[in-house]
Amino acid sequence: MRVRGSSTRDAAQKSFRIRTKRDSVTGVRPAMWYGEDTLQLNKHPYDLTRVRNKLAFDLMKQIPHHQSMRTQFVEVVYSDIVNAPADAGPTGSLGLFTHIEKFSEHYVALRGWQVANAQVYKAASFNFNRKSAYACNPDGTANAALEAALEQEVGDGKNCPSIIAMLDALGNTAIPFSDTFDQYFNRNNYLTWLSSVILLGNYDTTTQNFALYQNPANGKFYFLPWDYDAALDYSRQINATGYADWAYGLGNWWDSPLHRRFIMEPGNVELLKAAVAEIYSRHLTKEAVRTLLDTYKPTVQGFATGSPDKDNLPGTAIQWEAEYNRLVDTIEKNYHAFLDSLKRPMPFWFTVVGNPGDPITELRWSWPRAFHPQGHAITYEAEFLPFDPADTTLPAGQTAFDAPGVRTVVRHSTGASPSLLGAQFPAGAHWVRVLAKDLTNNTSTYAFDDVYDTRTRHGVICKVLPLNTNCPGVQ
Repeated sequence: MRVRGSSTRDAAQKSFRIRTKRDSVTGVRPAMWYGEDTLQLNKHPYDLTRVRNKLAFDLMKQIPHHQSMRTQFVEVVYSDIVNAPADAGPTGSLGLFTHIEKFSEHYVALRGWQVANAQVYKAASFNFNRKSAYACNPDGTANAALEAALEQEVGDGKNCPSIIAMLDALGNTAIPFSDTFDQYFNRNNYLTWLSSVILLGNYDTTTQNFALYQNPANGKFYFLPWDYDAALDYSRQINATGYADWAYGLGNWWDSPLHRRFIMEPGNVELLKAAVAEIYSRHLTKEAVRTLLDTYKPTVQGFATGSPDKDNLPGTAIQWEAEYNRLVDTIEKNYHAFLDSLKRPMPFWFTVVGNPGDPITELRWSWPRAFHPQGHAITYEAEFLPFDPADTTLPAGQTAFDAPGVRTVVRHSTGASPSLLGAQFPAGAHWVRVLAKDLTNNTSTYAFDDVYDTRTRHGVICKVLPLNTNCPGVQ
């Protein structure tokens, strides 16, 4: 038994993995529950409802072309085995957990897939960008850098060359994207996975919280779901920190070469739009959500209003009730956020060019290249607002540009170079923001970039111009 999880290890209530010991003769771990030898007991300490993960996986059971995970609610009770009599019952409870099925050969076999030579990888920090550190060992396994980014869950791990070939093909724009996609991915599976994470609002799936099954029969990679406790509008629950505006919709996945090239392929935006609409209307309905929540509530409410869970919830019992009920409307909200994102330009990165201490020459925002889902023209506005140390006291989620102030605005169209020359910069310490604007829809998108003072500020940087040094107290 060990503590599991990455971001939740420091929480007051832990998640656990429990695994049976190998038989000393056969070397096999005996099964203890539904044929599984490993239990993954998740506490979800930061989810006020404690049901987001299970709700998402149960909803996905109804969606074709896409696998889900088996889940069960579990109570963990314990005994003081040192001081209690041998026949004593449990002396305490750790409260409510959700058991999540483990990726294993058993998982593969239950779904009728070929077990021999099958590979399952879990993304830990992987977004389909070909990094120079990625390489294969002589025996075909991934080197340490690639293994850390894409963890081996099932298989012998000797298919590393096929992963590198896939990444190289995605990065090679000389190869038609349709050829690359059809060689390495399945269209129905991909569309279903992307539509599902959009509707369920699992925005933390750009580099993690998904898995890939490589089918030994055709070598293709199929998306599998993993970890949805930050889905279903988790970022807007009480005391949570919201994502950047561009994350609530299609722009969330724009930094990945796979998703970006798929979206840019002519006709694919409409294809994705149709897939999202079908899954929303047929499978991820408000009625389906309400039915599951009504089924869970007698179990979950008892734990949420009793110790030890109620003592560690990120909110009160009344707030738990309100947040639990709010889940019914979150998929509808995510659907409309997706449709709204199709009216805006895709996000981008911007940078100040020049060595710190030298007069800067350029402000660039040329990557990824400009793209609008509806093909509208894009105009860029660079904004400079004088830096004031008092700006660091702004409320969470706000930047200096959300407050009244005098700013310098320089506008460039897509027909011009995607940059500004240093001569156009106001001198001194300034917040800097670049907006991609669609004048047809009167909508705008700001950049991926952000800074941190007392909290994260999305879409801005802060520089002392023209020397290109950071503003005091801003990272």
